[in-house]
Amino acid sequence: MSENSVNLTVSYLPEVRIILFPTLAVEHVTNVTMTCEVEDAYPEEVTSVRWYRDNELFNETSDLTLIIPQVDRSYHSNYSCQAMNAVGWGNVSQSLLLDILYTPGRAKITYEPQMVVKGQLVTLFCNIEDPGNPPVKEFQWKRGEFLITDVHTYNWTIEKATLQTQDRYVCTPKNAAGEGSPGELQLHVHAPPSLIGSLKEQQGALETASDVSLNCHVECSPLCHIHWLRGNVLLHADEIVTDDDSDYSADDLARSASHDYSDGDVLGRFYSIKVSHLPANPGSNHFPSVVSTLRWNMTMWPNRRLDRVKDSANYTCRSTNNVAGLGVNSTTVFRVEYPPENIILNATKVSVIEDNAVPPITCRAEANPTESYLWTYDGNSVSSSSTLTLDFPAPRDRSGLYTCMAYNLHGNISTSVFLDVLYAPQCELIPHIEEGVGTVLICTALGNPEAVDFQWFLNNETVEDYIFQKGPVSRLTSVRAGGHYTCIANNSVGDSGACSIILAGGEGALIAGFSDNRVVIIVIVVTAITILAIVTCIVIILLMRKRKTLGKSDKQRRREVPSGGVADGDRAFYENLPFHGLQPAPNKPFKPVLPDLEYADVDFPPAASRQPNQSDLVVDGAPLRPPRGPKSVANNNHA
Repeated sequence: MSENSVNLTVSYLPEVRIILFPTLAVEHVTNVTMTCEVEDAYPEEVTSVRWYRDNELFNETSDLTLIIPQVDRSYHSNYSCQAMNAVGWGNVSQSLLLDILYTPGRAKITYEPQMVVKGQLVTLFCNIEDPGNPPVKEFQWKRGEFLITDVHTYNWTIEKATLQTQDRYVCTPKNAAGEGSPGELQLHVHAPPSLIGSLKEQQGALETASDVSLNCHVECSPLCHIHWLRGNVLLHADEIVTDDDSDYSADDLARSASHDYSDGDVLGRFYSIKVSHLPANPGSNHFPSVVSTLRWNMTMWPNRRLDRVKDSANYTCRSTNNVAGLGVNSTTVFRVEYPPENIILNATKVSVIEDNAVPPITCRAEANPTESYLWTYDGNSVSSSSTLTLDFPAPRDRSGLYTCMAYNLHGNISTSVFLDVLYAPQCELIPHIEEGVGTVLICTALGNPEAVDFQWFLNNETVEDYIFQKGPVSRLTSVRAGGHYTCIANNSVGDSGACSIILAGGEGALIAGFSDNRVVIIVIVVTAITILAIVTCIVIILLMRKRKTLGKSDKQRRREVPSGGVADGDRAFYENLPFHGLQPAPNKPFKPVLPDLEYADVDFPPAASRQPNQSDLVVDGAPLRPPRGPKSVANNNHA
């Protein structure tokens, strides 16, 4: 049996897969390479390749590689491929996504509400038609040249619109591919009429003033007009002077109101109006504004002087409306002013007893503007109220003039009240030697009121003769030795208490003179001296006791040290003394040699006739005592 061999060749269609590099591309930046890779085929040679985008054929090549330079967003799709060999077209590969990153489309800014008003809320929106890939999630906002770092959303809400809000805004959308085209907007903010400088509640001018005016300042954008009224009458001013090419005049103002102008025409001759347009002020957050000044033509007033009654009136400045809001107005009570006058007090003299409360003293004056008050005493301020109230008991040294001054910005006027602090007299009694008279007692009293009466007493009995008084001084010209004299002064408040003096010895001799106050002083001084003496004695006794204690301690220490020796602790001290090393004195009684002594015999009377007092023994005029023998003689004999 023979064997036959056959070579069988099997051909089949290509099996492919698509490769994208990169799969994530940036628009207009990245070149993308597509490769149709043959995984299996026979024959292996590929003659043609088809390229599909989202399952639709978009290209056919003979090459397995396709390069797309700088892809744009249109290439963002699913891609697949199909290969052909000699057998035919193989199956289409699985698709693969080519992700193209591209920036968002152009932005456009809108806002709500359509009319932005100062102080109100406004919201800005950054709108985009194409959100980009990936979709935009971040927005960059600018106001003018300033980057807003705390807002990254497509909407931006401003709670209160200000002058700063009126600016150019730029919104830029951003994603991973970059920044989209920005949107721009010039935002306009309107300001309704608002008073910047309103009229004071009350104001005026001095009756003799030569320049009188009122100012009204209104913020409004678009600009508004300002009218002036006296009471309810619109004023026709002689002229309106403006800072710019304003297209309104005094006649325009007249026609814009709905009043009867017959009185206004007459009054207009007495006033003029000036209008100024001011630009926006970023520092104060004020939009463009209007300043209107109403000025009095004082040359038209009688005697060029304001009348306190006739020229006092209410004045109003009133603005027109604008597209942002209604007009505003401000009214002042205009009063003719004058300095304080007609000042009065509820009393010109106030008397009060010492240490009692001072009743309130009221000061009143007439003035416009309302006056202020200042009370002074001895050049010092004591109160800034119209009523002087002293919150302390009146001392005698606060008597005097208290001045009330009423003042305002135009001048001042003053008046005074006398505060008279009354107190009982104090007396002083002194003796005085007068030539030809002898001793005279003078009693002086000091009190308020000064009118005083005196009473004299001698040994507690009233003295009525030889008394002479002149004012606060009383003289007693007849006095005698040994007398206790007392003087008492009285006024309408009370008495002084007793002032006393004692005369002793010869006629007119003064032993003591004192008043009740001086007695107290003397007692205090004597008591102090006594206490000082007692303290001194106690100190001396304590020092003596301490010295005695130290002496005992010294004797004890000497007993403990051997004869002729020195305690170890004191040895170094004694060795350094200048007399260290000298020989000790001999232990023998001292017997002086007195060769020139003379002895005398003295006879003593018998013991029975001797008196206990030995002071009667006198030698050459000096008392003499008998000599004494040694104390130990008798004892030794008995021994």
